[in-house]
Amino acid sequence: MDKKTFPEFYQTSKGKDVVQQIYNYIRGNELRYENPNSPKPQVLVPAQGDNNSHTLRSNSKSSSSSSLTNQASSTFSNQQSSSNVPVNQQKFSFADFKFKSILGEGRSGKMLLCEFRGEMIALKSVDLSKAPSYVLEEMQKEVEIYKDLADIQGKYIPKLICYGYYGGVMSFVIGMTIVGTSLSEQKIKKRQKTRAIKGLEAIHKHGILHNDIREENILINDKGALYLIDFGMASREDTKKKRKLFDEEQLKLSQLLDGYIVHFVKKEGRINQVT
Repeated sequence: MDKKTFPEFYQTSKGKDVVQQIYNYIRGNELRYENPNSPKPQVLVPAQGDNNSHTLRSNSKSSSSSSLTNQASSTFSNQQSSSNVPVNQQKFSFADFKFKSILGEGRSGKMLLCEFRGEMIALKSVDLSKAPSYVLEEMQKEVEIYKDLADIQGKYIPKLICYGYYGGVMSFVIGMTIVGTSLSEQKIKKRQKTRAIKGLEAIHKHGILHNDIREENILINDKGALYLIDFGMASREDTKKKRKLFDEEQLKLSQLLDGYIVHFVKKEGRINQVT
């Protein structure tokens, strides 16, 4: 690097080309680098640009008419308080994301467990070089849905933590709080079901249909609270004209949760659980 520091080298056209080539190589071969201080491997994905190259904005709504498609920077919002006060502008570098493992894979990309500024989050990531164009549109729409549901984030759905382009425009990511684990193999009580239905009703009051009610999109935390996740297929509908669709979705969730409810019967003076 001709005795230049890395930041100085990176500012040259050659430096940026070299870093981009390294990034492409890592993504193409899915190399994993092990942190010597951690027994678990991490996938280190460098961000495009230096520490000051990405401006992160609050996830609060803006009066600007510009779309997410035209954003070349990532957007960030801190884990919101119950009052959902927007955060100030902030910046980040690749060191902010420390990838731990893959939580799952879907049609629109991967769900990753990673550490973001000291907090463990679930990061939905899609490789834009491989995904169909509609996937990016779905993720951008999902961000807007989360914004519309800001008042129930953390209560019935995860909190939106960060979103935007990553690695230049190579990937698009959405970061959310980890609200629980899979509902599979779990048993719930009627009051938990009632709370989950109330959560869906809160979503519907915003004129939003989830459109993907299934076991994989329902998580339960250690206190027994249920959360709906993955709004990639959600849509905005007129609650009066499409009332039947909202009622059908609520019925679908109700019937699904019925399969997880613990039933008790009284036998010989004792109350036994029936599974």
